Formats: sequence, structure tokens, C-alpha cells
Amino acid sequence: MELPNKPPINYLCTKVILQHMSFSMRTRVVQRCPTMVPLHKSTPVQIHNIILTPLKIVIDGHTTFNLSVVCIPKTGETSRYLRLKNKEGGWNYDMDEYGFKHQELEDAIRDKEMARWERDGQKMEEELEEDLKNSNAMFHEVLKNKYERSHGNSIFKLEMYNLKRAGQPSPFNRYIRLEAVSSSKSYRRVEYINYDGLSKSMYSLISKLFESLNDNTIKIGNIKVEKGGVDLLRSISLKINHNEFPVKSITTVGSTYGKLNIFKNIGIHIIENCAVKLRSIATRVHFQASSYRSRSFHRLIESLKRKSIGNHLSIEAKRVGPRCLSSIPNSVKGTIIVDGNRITCYTVEDRKKRIEINCYYIPIPNNTSQVHAVVYPIGHAIRD
Repeated sequence: MELPNKPPINYLCTKVILQHMSFSMRTRVVQRCPTMVPLHKSTPVQIHNIILTPLKIVIDGHTTFNLSVVCIPKTGETSRYLRLKNKEGGWNYDMDEYGFKHQELEDAIRDKEMARWERDGQKMEEELEEDLKNSNAMFHEVLKNKYERSHGNSIFKLEMYNLKRAGQPSPFNRYIRLEAVSSSKSYRRVEYINYDGLSKSMYSLISKLFESLNDNTIKIGNIKVEKGGVDLLRSISLKINHNEFPVKSITTVGSTYGKLNIFKNIGIHIIENCAVKLRSIATRVHFQASSYRSRSFHRLIESLKRKSIGNHLSIEAKRVGPRCLSSIPNSVKGTIIVDGNRITCYTVEDRKKRIEINCYYIPIPNNTSQVHAVVYPIGHAIRD
């Protein structure tokens, strides 16, 4: 009797090995061995933690992908200032062909910054000349680098301003610098690509890292989205298998947005440094280091009336007290059991939906407190 067709043993072994590799290691292996791309595409991958920012992606704390802008002269030698700046990673913002970021030159002209640039340049030349005269020649390079770091930007800006005003072409080309580096520095790779804006380049990086994977392939534990990075989360959300393996937490900094499907069954959506507004479909929402007023909390309670049983939101902030609870409109004082402890709460009912929202206060160390609001079936709290 013929045996049914089975995958070769080396295929199965490779699949198991891939599953147990870190995402960063897998990416490097696949880049060096293109024949593994089909297997990489369909094999689930585990990422414990990922941080998304407009210019940086950090995976599992040990691999960082950085984007920046560098300037390379079209002809001739690179100036000391540009050489130092490029070596240190370049600029972390988009710029025009003369090195000015959006509106920078207009603001500089309005604020008469050119005069300061000239003063800085003259000061640098005078001080450097004096220091070189009074120091050992072996320290001259160190001194020149020191002055370029402290005053070189002003001289560079003034030179570029004069060129732009005279209608002369820029002396350098811009490139996007992509650096991939491990936390131990054991792995480091730098690539340069033609300048097309940092935002477009970040999406190209996202595509390079994740596009080869099938949808619902990545298992992620925790996600942190820094300010301006929400669109990056949207671009990779289809790759994340959040239905079978819900994400434990998503932290959004400077944004309350949480409408993607990935938020439906996460453990908790943490919102940092943001006004208190409920724009998330997550069942558990926690505001941290957020601007807070009693009126904001009262509006959140009204928003919770449209949610289902089990929805839970909390706000952690300094100088938050129980007084904001006693002032909740149409609330009734009572008691609720939280982690085995009896806690005073204030309850707002919605008899049509047969739900109640129980609000309570928990003090925590460092002069910080939390207020909570949880949706329960009506009758859960004990009325005083």
C-alpha cells in the first residue's frame, strides 16, 4: 500500500525552527536565503512587544529600525559639519533640498534668525582660533569637532539661506538612511535610499518587514504606538492574528483612536498623554497621564451607557479625588466588591437597557489615584 504524500522531513523541521526563531532573526535568515520565503510567508511568527513611531520600529526590545535624513555633497569633499551630522544619524525630520524643514526658513526670516546665525559663526571662528593657538596640536581635531557640534548648524543654515536666496542649486543630495541594529550591537546594517519623504519611507520599511507574511500570521503580545504612529498600526493590523491570539495590550500615546478590529478583543487599551475621550472599541480602556476634569469623567459615563455589560474604563492621574464621583449627575451612593474589598461607589442606571454603571475610586502610591467606571447588569451594586 502506498503511503500518502507527506511534506519532506527537512520542510517540517525548518517550519518548526522558523516558529521558534525571533522575528528579527527570521527576517535576516529569509533575506539571505530567498528559497525560504514561501515557508516564512505562511509560518506563524511570535512578537512579544513592538513599538511603532513615525521614525522608528522596535521589536522585542532587541532590534531597532531607525529612519533619518542624511545629506551627501554632489561634488567635492563633505564638510566637517555634514560629516559629523551624518555619522551621528542625520536629521529626524523631512527637509527641502537646502536642508530646511517645513516653514523653518519663513519662521527664521520673520524672527530675524539670520543675524543670530552670523553671530554664532563669528563667535565660533574667534573662539576656535584662540583655542587652537593655546592648545597642543594633538587636540586640534577634537576642538574642531567640538565647535562644529555646538555652532556648525548656524553656519550651515546661513550658507544654505544665502544659496537659496541667490537662486543657486543646493550643493548636496538628500538620502533616507535606514539603520537596523540589535541592542547588543552584534548586528548592524545601514542602507541608503533615494529621498522620498520619511513617511513614505516608513511605509516602505513596514512593507519590507511584514508584507511577505500572510494575513493573520503574526502573534503579538503588546503594542505601543507613539504619537503619530497610529497609521502604522493600521497598516500591519491585518497581518496580526488577533482573533485566535488577542493582543494583551495596546498603548497609544497622544491618541485616543481605537476603532480598528484589533481593539475588539485586546486585554487593555492604554491611552497616554491625551484628553479623556472614549474613541476606542476596546472593552477595557485605561487613561494614563491624561488631562482630566470631573466634567470629562461625567461625559465618559454618558458614553458608557451606549456600551455593553463588561466594559470598563479607568483614569489614572494626580490630584484625582472621590469628589468627582459624588458629583456625578443622577448617581446613587452604594457599595461594590472589588478584588474582595468593599468599596464605596456611585451608580448610574439605565433601566431601558437594564444596566448600571458603577463608579469608584482607588488611591495608589505617589499621590496618584484612579477612578473607575464599569458596566454591570442592573442591581449589581448594593445601594446605601
